Amino acid sequence: MSVYISRSRDLASRRLDDETIIMSVRSSTLYTLNESATRIWEAADGRTSVEDIARTVVVEEYEVDFDTAVHDILALVRRLADDGLLTVHENPVPATDTGAA
Repeated sequence: MSVYISRSRDLASRRLDDETIIMSVRSSTLYTLNESATRIWEAADGRTSVEDIARTVVVEEYEVDFDTAVHDILALVRRLADDGLLTVHENPVPATDTGAA
């Protein structure tokens, strides 16, 4: 079963060089994503599965095997979803409903 991820609507984010700074509107907490987490963040459009993100972003760009990439992405997704920055979906989300900014 595929998992799809989208960015929450309750945040502000800005890319600075290879990193992304995110502020949660709900908690006023600041987060910093490193280069690889930034690439995953940018791919979180609600329409691309975690498996596709692993294959097209992580495996190709960071020379890691597919299973490790999926495992690491899901670990990041759990942390960001727990903090309300990402939303996890069982099915692709229509483009107008992703919350991606």
